[in-house]
Amino acid sequence: MEARLVKTVILGHAVGDALGVPVEFWPREKLAQHPIKDMLGFGTLPVPQGSWSNVTSLPLACMDAMAGAGYVDYHAIMEKFDAYLSHGKYTPDGEFFDIGHHTRHAILKFREGTPPQLCGNASSTSNGCGALVRMDPVILYLYARHGNDLETSDMQIIHDMASITNAHPISHIVCGLYVLLSVELCHGTSFMEALKSALATTRDFYRFLPNYTDCLSTVLEHLNEPEQLVQMSSEKIESDGYVVHVLEAVIWTLLHTKNFATAVMTAVNLGNNTNTLGAVTGSLAALLYGQQSIPERWLKALRGREQLERICQDFELHF
Repeated sequence: MEARLVKTVILGHAVGDALGVPVEFWPREKLAQHPIKDMLGFGTLPVPQGSWSNVTSLPLACMDAMAGAGYVDYHAIMEKFDAYLSHGKYTPDGEFFDIGHHTRHAILKFREGTPPQLCGNASSTSNGCGALVRMDPVILYLYARHGNDLETSDMQIIHDMASITNAHPISHIVCGLYVLLSVELCHGTSFMEALKSALATTRDFYRFLPNYTDCLSTVLEHLNEPEQLVQMSSEKIESDGYVVHVLEAVIWTLLHTKNFATAVMTAVNLGNNTNTLGAVTGSLAALLYGQQSIPERWLKALRGREQLERICQDFELHF
């Protein structure tokens, strides 16, 4: 795999995460008065400028496990997650400071001997964004194998990766749509065309799949017609941790911005789940605009960059 593609995605993801960490859980009204215009530190969490959270640590853990195994080894991935939770591995300076409830619960189930793909909660209350933020390694792995023409077995990998923390069909569909969109962007497709293609494939794949049909309409309620999303005002965009809302907010942001910096700051300034919104927007914006579009001052401020680039290099060597 092209090294530049891997590093571009992960650096964009980490920068977006680091922009959002200081204002995580800030309401939109507060950010409207004090908008994020640059990378800060010591806000909601007592960490320095350029610190990234579990939203980046867990994808790095996935990449490290996959590179070590040479394939998507879910047991190895969960072992790396446990190392993050127990020892602060894959953090900027070896100190754990953040994790989602469902991800923590899944890791604890794994410790007790539950098979990895059965660790995620399958209830409708477990559709947080923990699975979505881990999809970048899957995107890069599948694109290296099959380009933008994914197969049924590839969709199963997406579902299995999601299920280690979030096993409900809504999470599967959102992750599937996100990966389909991303591999189109990896291929150089324009954002609107990539979105339309991903939506068409998502509808075709899930509409007759048992247990997924009803959930499909829930996921696509606002996404089904991209042109309507362009006309939607920010007041109608939710920015909580519900996985459907996260993807809607990210796509809305990218439809309303034209460069990396504006995209990630727009996403973060939506408020609440700011690190996730920044990270997922950062991944897609980096694919859209290239690594050179990420402001150099943000890359210089990014803590633990050597670790990020080392894991990226190892990953691309294996895939």
